[in-house]
Amino acid sequence: MDPAMTAHIPDRSSPVHLTARLGIPAATVAVAAGLRVPGAVFAVEKVAVLLAIAVWFHYLLALPNGRLGGAGRRIAAGLGYACLAAAGLGLAVAGTSLHTGMAALIWVLATLLALPAVRLRYVRSAGHDKERMQWLGTGLVAAADIAFIAAVLHLLVGWPARVGAVAAGAALAVPLCLALAEWRPLAPYGGRVLVRVLSLAGASALVAACYLVIVPGLGMAPGNSAEREILGLSMLAAAVAAIVYLPVRGRLTAFATRFVYGAREAPDEVLRTFGTRMTRAVAMDELLLQLAESLRKTMDLTRAEIYTGGGDVLERTVSVPDAGSGSIVLTDREHPIVAGAGVSGSAWATVWLPSLLDGRERAQLRVAPISHAGELLGLIVVERPARADAFTEEDDRVLTELAREAGLAFHNASLDSALQTTLDALRKQAGELRESRARIVASGDAERRRVERDLHDGAQQHLVALAMRCGLPQAAARSRST
Repeated sequence: MDPAMTAHIPDRSSPVHLTARLGIPAATVAVAAGLRVPGAVFAVEKVAVLLAIAVWFHYLLALPNGRLGGAGRRIAAGLGYACLAAAGLGLAVAGTSLHTGMAALIWVLATLLALPAVRLRYVRSAGHDKERMQWLGTGLVAAADIAFIAAVLHLLVGWPARVGAVAAGAALAVPLCLALAEWRPLAPYGGRVLVRVLSLAGASALVAACYLVIVPGLGMAPGNSAEREILGLSMLAAAVAAIVYLPVRGRLTAFATRFVYGAREAPDEVLRTFGTRMTRAVAMDELLLQLAESLRKTMDLTRAEIYTGGGDVLERTVSVPDAGSGSIVLTDREHPIVAGAGVSGSAWATVWLPSLLDGRERAQLRVAPISHAGELLGLIVVERPARADAFTEEDDRVLTELAREAGLAFHNASLDSALQTTLDALRKQAGELRESRARIVASGDAERRRVERDLHDGAQQHLVALAMRCGLPQAAARSRST
């Protein structure tokens, strides 16, 4: 057959011809197959993609019950539709194509703009609405992390070839998580799952970002398939190591702390946890004992002591190991100097607190005055052997902060004691007032009963007798008339 004639015969095996026979619009399949179609179809595609992003923006603003509510959210949703529709029409008129990267960027920006409103709704929501938003957040974080990692892998090793398809597949995590939110056995675990997913996504994204910055930044991007394969395997190994490290991080930290310090906590951990234990539920003596024990373990001390008191006498309240009772007497001259001093050593104690050095002449000593608003409330005294490691600046800093927080705790305890005394006095006054009112009421009742008794036994009897006397003449008169 003449080639000129065959050129005009339609190919019955072509997608366009097949879709015509099946009744499917040719433009739809042509867009999916990447064929050339009129520009109007691509214009509709641009507007549709941007309107889909606007619908997503609207959905985020309407969480969790699907209602926008206030006027501000309605205006924001309307502006989202208008701006994205206008952008789609502008791209269509200009003949500019809407790349996958540009669409993804617009989607991310729309999501970020909606996040403050979503956060506000999340804080105010409760019950199943909050669970639904937690599962939605899980899906979003998972989808975004997968898309980001896929993009980084594509840039570094050329895999996967179609990042957009991977991102679209990752987006299925959103409806899947929303479906899980409606499953009653799993719905209450949305918060825990979101925390885990955020941790894992943050670790994997950090590893991917480091590779993205370091490899191209050093000018050593892989040039062939073998180098790309090695780089991909190294990224996989780093991601797995980062993910596996998260569950075991706490145990490794505890082991390393015990190995280095011989205790479960580092020295500054005492400082971080002391404030959290200062509650009215824990007695002050128990709190001070815990503090002394923690100091002895974490700072490798021979002894830790805490003195408390007011005025000119400080009593040894706590000692680990137990050293019995003891006291320090301060003169009027020594009191303000000790109250204003910082963490000091044996030389300072020799001058101002010589009684502390009894039996410790060769030991390393640190004294931290506990004061509040210039008032001396106690002392923290720690001791190490002379041949042990010298106290460091970090040790002095920990003791200073502990003394400051202990001073605040003592001050609060004194305020609580004064408040309790006032409350007891008020309760006593209220009890006395109730007793006084009860006595007044009882006295009134007794007086009323006395008056009733006097009326019954006195005036009433006289009236009855008088009535009887008045009735006698009448009876006599009646008897005479008969």
